[in-house]
Amino acid sequence: MMISQGADPTLKAPDACQSGVVFFKADKKKTDIEICFGGLSAITALMNIRLQIVECVNQEGRMIDEYSTIIEWFGKLLAVFSRPDPSGRKKVMVSMDSSVIHVWDMMCNDKATHDVSFHTADGSVSAHASILSKCSPVLAAMLSSDMTEGRKRLIEVKDTPGAGVQLFLELMYTGSTGSELVLEAALSALDLAHMWQVHNVVRMLEQILQEMLSDDNFASVAEAAQLKDLKVLMCACKAFGAASTSVQAQLTARGCPVPVLALMGVSEERFGKPAKKRRTW
Repeated sequence: MMISQGADPTLKAPDACQSGVVFFKADKKKTDIEICFGGLSAITALMNIRLQIVECVNQEGRMIDEYSTIIEWFGKLLAVFSRPDPSGRKKVMVSMDSSVIHVWDMMCNDKATHDVSFHTADGSVSAHASILSKCSPVLAAMLSSDMTEGRKRLIEVKDTPGAGVQLFLELMYTGSTGSELVLEAALSALDLAHMWQVHNVVRMLEQILQEMLSDDNFASVAEAAQLKDLKVLMCACKAFGAASTSVQAQLTARGCPVPVLALMGVSEERFGKPAKKRRTW
């Protein structure tokens, strides 16, 4: 109910917030988990609690059944948190005759009329300068007459696979793709869309990557979401990671990149990393 009325589970509580929650061991003789909400979002706080419960089970050899209900409940709650668009962006969907998409698809692939080339890691991909300039303020500046790209009509993206550039262009022209989705291409297209500020393509790729999430690619997708501050994809990754035993094992073993650990609320202190020594005078 609160989310439907605009509550945002990604917003952080003030650092000065003293509210928190305490969970006790089954025998209630000693506090197991204590979380302060200061500086945490609802999602991060929930992730911290759930992860510490799982660690408690692993460390003390308890039967998972003892906590299975609450772990399952937390997983469902995280799934709820991941549904809304926490950034408040509303995507308007309209019905469109398929012939319109077909026309734009032909334009996207009409190399005879293209006047800009992308030099990729494995060949050239081309497009229309006018379309690129209308969709991206960054590309518009690059393709101005004063820039090298504008004079040569060549954009260097040598570290990006051609499939990633092609996917970026297909989504920009048509909002769809007829190509088989591959993780490397999707992440590369996301890099380009984010770098060139093509926000509608970024949103499409967030949805695509959310649907592609798996145990095998979780770290790569979550790292991209965290580094680019993509709220929708971050939310989806948190929910997926909380529900995946494989991801939980990676987090416990610190087998994920630092940005992923930060996204999932895994602090260095909890894993016994010594604090940096400070020199005083």
